[in-house]
Amino acid sequence: MINISLWILFVAWAAIVIIKRIVVKKGNGELFLVAALAIFYGMHKFALVALLNEAAFEIIAIVGLCATLLIFPAQSLFTTKKEVVRTHTLKQELKNMKLAYESLRQRFIALIDLSKEGLLFYSDDGHVFVTDAIKDILKLDSNEISNATFLAHIHSDDQSTYQDAFEKKIRKQTEYSVRYRFKAQVQYVWLSERGKRVFYENRSMVIAKVVPIEIKQYPETETELLNTMPKEHVFLDAVQTMSRLRKTYHIVFFELANIPAINEQYGRDIGDLMMGEFLNKIRYQFLKEKNVMYRLSGIRFALIIKEQRKYDMLERALKSGGELLQFDMRFGHAHEQVYPYFGIHEVVAFDEPVDALIERTHKALDIALKDTTQENYFIIE
Repeated sequence: MINISLWILFVAWAAIVIIKRIVVKKGNGELFLVAALAIFYGMHKFALVALLNEAAFEIIAIVGLCATLLIFPAQSLFTTKKEVVRTHTLKQELKNMKLAYESLRQRFIALIDLSKEGLLFYSDDGHVFVTDAIKDILKLDSNEISNATFLAHIHSDDQSTYQDAFEKKIRKQTEYSVRYRFKAQVQYVWLSERGKRVFYENRSMVIAKVVPIEIKQYPETETELLNTMPKEHVFLDAVQTMSRLRKTYHIVFFELANIPAINEQYGRDIGDLMMGEFLNKIRYQFLKEKNVMYRLSGIRFALIIKEQRKYDMLERALKSGGELLQFDMRFGHAHEQVYPYFGIHEVVAFDEPVDALIERTHKALDIALKDTTQENYFIIE
């Protein structure tokens, strides 16, 4: 017969398994209990106990007990109610964090899907992920492309500019902007890229917004003015209308004198881009209304400034000789300054023929263009 101590050992073993199951509510320790019951029952049924001495039988029971304790650490038997509550609270907080993360991830994905602008994600592992919006524009086969392949698609003249902006500038500051030509299958498209480096843990990623720049039909985000700008006959009607109002106003003619040289050196597309960007700058700073800028000829334009405050701003900008007179721009490898010349006529005589006003303003601009004139502008008052 089995010694009573073995039965006590077995009962203790069973109690541990049952208590652990109740407290932890998981695990498979009961399998050891089932196995132990089967062994004990078999030994009694088939009188196998007589074949084993007590020491061997104790070893079997002790090994089973130790295996159970390995699966369920004994110290968890003595877990306090406060610790159980704390564990539950931590689990709930973890669940809430996962839900918040998933919500943020889904919102970010939805934002990307709704955005009409293209987004690029540069990762540290040498790959670029592009959203569908820019993938279609660039005619890429996949949303993921290596950095080396992406660089190979950039026009050879613009690669150094791209690398300089992306690699050198971003080391000193987290943001950068660059414009370059990208080969979409057989045709190059102009892109304006503005990006920012974000850091997380010990890694970083560059996220960039990419906007295509159309040469013939400028998008609203860049330079839409050239092809939609009113021509000279509309300008003449506008001058007549202003004179009928009998309020002082200013006619401003300006010419971008070095655009032909830029066209010759870099090509007409770059010249048009620089000209369009300068026009947008003028409109943003000095014009309240959109349709008060006119194209008189290829590189000669006209403004009607109705507000004295806006004209005072223009005059101060001209006299200070700052950025307005030497507007620095970079498109791809082309880094140039656009030099505008201004002819200005203050209209105070409202019964004067429109042709006379226009002729006088042209004369003011021609004077400003002469080499003998020190300033880049001439004002007729």
